[in-house]
Amino acid sequence: MPITYLFYKIHKNALDSITYNYGLNYILAGVSTYFLVQTNIDLRWYQFSVAHPWIYYSGFVSALLGFFVPIILPLVMYMRGKNKEDTSLQNKGLVIGQAALLGLVISTCIKVFSGRIPPTITGFTPNGGFQFGFLRGGVFYGWPSSHTTVAVALAAAVTELYPNNTFIKVSAWMFAVIIGLGVSLDIHWFSDVIAGALIGYAIGTTVGKHNSLSLT
Repeated sequence: MPITYLFYKIHKNALDSITYNYGLNYILAGVSTYFLVQTNIDLRWYQFSVAHPWIYYSGFVSALLGFFVPIILPLVMYMRGKNKEDTSLQNKGLVIGQAALLGLVISTCIKVFSGRIPPTITGFTPNGGFQFGFLRGGVFYGWPSSHTTVAVALAAAVTELYPNNTFIKVSAWMFAVIIGLGVSLDIHWFSDVIAGALIGYAIGTTVGKHNSLSLT
């Protein structure tokens, strides 16, 4: 199974993830963010984190895990499948890899235009730190949380690929929760995480459903 399968139906999956659930996930991402900003829940959550240094610094562990696991896990699955001549495991590794890749690409593309300043820099502003425009906040600042988008996309894809394995599904979602909560304690606003989870779910579910049909 060639590694280029990582890009199987990737354009279709990207578009279908946006229209998944009639685009409701993306709409809810925006609406929930507006609510969390206007009610100051974003600010209170961050203030709570800063007031408890051990909670605040624990978020950096999640940031590291959220970066490395989505790279290492699909690669290990693919290489193990290749060594064992297990086409199904190779495919699953690449499907999960595509979900993570699309989560990163789509969230980064949105960040290009949202430019939201993270709490570690701005504290809080009336508009929640958004700098709408093109590259006003680069590609690292912004909304939604890429860590969360990728982690939830991975978990959702795993759920589609292993529908009857409760242990694997629970483990995947525990990972996603740890990453989301972790980054909301330091490098992201809480609403960035909620938005990333909604978008990531649409991406992972779409990729998992489409690609799992071709597994052998």
